[in-house]
Amino acid sequence: MYPRTSSRSNQSSSSSSDKRPKGREQLSDLLMNKFRSKYNVNLAQERELDLAVQNEVKKALAQTHSMQEKDLN
Repeated sequence: MYPRTSSRSNQSSSSSSDKRPKGREQLSDLLMNKFRSKYNVNLAQERELDLAVQNEVKKALAQTHSMQEKDLN
């Protein structure tokens, strides 16, 4: 309910900041796979298209403001 004031609270906040990059990586992988399947990207034959998808996902996730569904569209 209320935030903890013990030393464990400091440890949990530092561990949550460690999880943030992992979460972004997982989101990146999820989005790339989603767009690959949506546009039927064949990784072996359409490497340039796949690179375009990867670049757009990375660019979207690099933004500092929060991402919304309209940004993905």
